[in-house]
Amino acid sequence: MKTSDERKLWLGVLLRIADPVLVNLANDKLTMNMPYVRELDTDGKREKFARLEAFGRVFNGIAPWLNLAINKESEEYLLQLKYKDLALKSLDNITNPSTKDYVDFGCGPQCLVDAAYLCQGILRYQTICEELNEEVKENVVTELRKTRKYIVAENNWLLFASMVEVTLLKLKSKCDHKRLTRGVIKFMKKFYVGDAIYGDGKVFSLNYYNSFVIHPMLTDILVVTNEKKLTIKKYLDIQATRQRRYLEILERLISPEGTFPVLGRTITCRLGAFHSMAHSVLRGDISENISYGQIRAAMTAVLNKQFSDEQRNFTKDKWLKVGFIGEQLSIAEEYINIGSTYHTCSFFLPLGLSPTHQFWTDKSQKWTNLRIWNGEESIKDKALIEENLTELIKLKNKLKYKLKSMFI
Repeated sequence: MKTSDERKLWLGVLLRIADPVLVNLANDKLTMNMPYVRELDTDGKREKFARLEAFGRVFNGIAPWLNLAINKESEEYLLQLKYKDLALKSLDNITNPSTKDYVDFGCGPQCLVDAAYLCQGILRYQTICEELNEEVKENVVTELRKTRKYIVAENNWLLFASMVEVTLLKLKSKCDHKRLTRGVIKFMKKFYVGDAIYGDGKVFSLNYYNSFVIHPMLTDILVVTNEKKLTIKKYLDIQATRQRRYLEILERLISPEGTFPVLGRTITCRLGAFHSMAHSVLRGDISENISYGQIRAAMTAVLNKQFSDEQRNFTKDKWLKVGFIGEQLSIAEEYINIGSTYHTCSFFLPLGLSPTHQFWTDKSQKWTNLRIWNGEESIKDKALIEENLTELIKLKNKLKYKLKSMFI
């Protein structure tokens, strides 16, 4: 397959996934038309979050592409114009109290999770402040502030709170500095297990939360704090090194056939398991041991494996089914519903890179497992060893303080 055809494949799948959410929400009809799986929530307690859950995740994944400068003579540009209009109208409707699809971000703790994914999309849509009118921006800020009333657990929810606050900072609104920094410090100093893996709190579980949430959110938060010169910016280089190593791990999880291990909770997010890989590609910060050509080839193999049969993963009305391949309610947790599955959109972040970027133009190459299982030479795997990292950070800060004191 030509690399240009691969990009068309990726974009086609993304828009097929995102279309019903954005079209309905932009027309204020998401509440009316979005299905809900009653078997997973018999009391209907989580249904009020469903719209924000779906839109936040779609926007998270599609935002870099909406922000991309595209050749105005291309077919892709016309598609971008269409979906940019739908996405911005959707953002207006979901934060506007006068619409049917409005979601009150203060209606329950789940809104913090969904707001954080929306916020990450806002950060990735770098020109969004120029494209939104003041009324919509004010509505967004008002709703985000409501999430401050939720006390967060000692796990990935800490990063959801940090993401909301750093987005408020980016939107030139006042942020809660303690709420912004607490999650970052906890993960960097308390929850790191080693070899680029964070525990989701103090207890380690083998799942994809390092990719779903932890690495992408930690990095995005630290990038903004670095721009704003906050003290926690000192962790950015360390986190970037860890995420590069985690990219190597994710790449090695892809089998020669394009499958990957189905393990841990929230696996119904499907391709969202590769959020961190896609994020590394978008940032242009990949390991020197991996080429863009092999990452694209591996990701395309996974995409084809999971979405080549449209009938299996979509309802007749084009909504995603709850499952990994097709509908599999038996593997869904109690907090999962159709909206959750749209986290799969985070896989498509590389579409935010120009068609002329080497991720899209480099020749396809065999990924690690494909080479090794074919009996070919490859690069041996090496763990990321960080000896006395905390002590080095403390020493660096002490030296800075002493040097500063000498000139006071």
